[in-house]
Amino acid sequence: QYSPLNASPFDSATLVYIVVLGGGYTDDPKIPAIDRLSDASKGRLLEGLRWHRQIENSTLVFSGYQASGETSLAMTMKLAAVELGGLRQAELLEDTHNTMEEGREMAGKFGTDIPVILVTDARHMARALSSFRKFGITPTPAPTNFQIKKSDHDLNVAWMPSIDNVRLTDQCIREALSSFKAMLN
Repeated sequence: QYSPLNASPFDSATLVYIVVLGGGYTDDPKIPAIDRLSDASKGRLLEGLRWHRQIENSTLVFSGYQASGETSLAMTMKLAAVELGGLRQAELLEDTHNTMEEGREMAGKFGTDIPVILVTDARHMARALSSFRKFGITPTPAPTNFQIKKSDHDLNVAWMPSIDNVRLTDQCIREALSSFKAMLN
């Protein structure tokens, strides 16, 4: 539903907040921060850093609470960004447990009349945009972690059962249920 963001819609004088939604992690201080992130969080972090490097006047905003251990997901993403290089400015939303709370916290901390690039999985983007809009923020979507990609493989076998298709079905069902729950709130 959402295409990749290919060019910044903002002029260079505008401070742009690049909000990278959390997507899971483990808090194991013995391994590098980048390896503590789930695949979803890694993809989101890389897309956020890509835009942060392209937009000189930007601040990365990482979200995610402290699930266990001593470090929040937001802080772990910031540490991973430092490991990868190129991080100039970052803010943390460490008390957010879901997408609705991320939108509320963003509006409370930075206001609503702000330029925002929202980074999350393509399948999660519709719900994320809706959550931010409920709090008066109109983000520019920067989807990542696309599950369905053009392939040179024979599409005649795409319908065949596979572990990847089971995972994709599971992710779609979870997102649909989360979207339904968000509509009820």
